[in-house]
Amino acid sequence: SGTVFPDFRPWVESYVGLSVEDKSPPHDQWPVPAPNVNSQFWSALVSSVGQENCSTKDYDRVFHSHGHTCQEVFALRYGGLHRVVDAVVWPDTEENCETIVKLASEHGVVIIPFGGGTSVSGALECPSNENVRVMLFR
Repeated sequence: SGTVFPDFRPWVESYVGLSVEDKSPPHDQWPVPAPNVNSQFWSALVSSVGQENCSTKDYDRVFHSHGHTCQEVFALRYGGLHRVVDAVVWPDTEENCETIVKLASEHGVVIIPFGGGTSVSGALECPSNENVRVMLFR
């Protein structure tokens, strides 16, 4: 509406007791566990879909292990996720998708599909008690 409320911020700060100048520093780094990848599965995956479409890099694993819910953003800001995926794969054909599912089934690997990444349903959350290798793809 374009209406200016010059006293709104001071009112909120005094009434609620918060300052908009207060900032919490982000965590630049927190420990990311080493990936738990079955070597036979990984070799078959890389030879099927190509090394350029597969990653176990910490950045890729963390990026694809959360959505945008308040809980996930809070966890990222204040200490990390309970569990991150062990690998990420980006299939570029329908045949690659079929191969990934077949290999995952053969080797007991859990697949968590990654679409737009918002995960407001919590679908990207990795169970903290899951010992089976987990991977995502989009």
